[in-house]
Amino acid sequence: MRTTTPIKPNRSSRAPAHIECAGGKSKRQKVWEAIRAAGDGWTTANIASAAGVDSRAVRTYLSALKAGGYITATYAAPHRAHRYALTNDIGIDAPRITLTGQVITMGLAQQHMWQTLRITGHALTPVELAGLSSTVGVPVSLTAARDYLGYLNRAGYLSSTGGRFRLIKNTGPKAPMVQRTKRVYDPNNDSVAMQEVDDGDI
Repeated sequence: MRTTTPIKPNRSSRAPAHIECAGGKSKRQKVWEAIRAAGDGWTTANIASAAGVDSRAVRTYLSALKAGGYITATYAAPHRAHRYALTNDIGIDAPRITLTGQVITMGLAQQHMWQTLRITGHALTPVELAGLSSTVGVPVSLTAARDYLGYLNRAGYLSSTGGRFRLIKNTGPKAPMVQRTKRVYDPNNDSVAMQEVDDGDI
């Protein structure tokens, strides 16, 4: 039997595995912010120091950003520190890309659904949510809509009447994320809003 445990927002809650730093920022987000603030001609060491992230992780992400066309090398020589410049600034959120620079679409469906709930302001069925949230690049299935609404409802973000759901807890622009561990993590306030557990785990 599975139970639902709402968790009040607080800074002592352990963030999800991929949320690696305080404030809900991943290493990639910290690196990206350091890059945007650095101007031109920065090195891996400069970014590692500014972001407070280990050099190995910085080098890995820089390699992906270079492959994706987000940064370019402005100086490269054997046995010398390479220097880089930001050439494709897409905004405050770090590019979600693979090691080869390809955009990662996983998780975008939840973001689209969250934005739809925020923008519409009225109750929606899972069918309506899936239809309004889908785009050519990011289709949203009926199953995905049902699951997301179910989790948000149990976590206290929605009111539900007659199979329709309306947003009543709008915490910000970033979608609360339903994770593989069956918890809802809200990056807007760096909190775990809900954790589902099996009785056997208690």
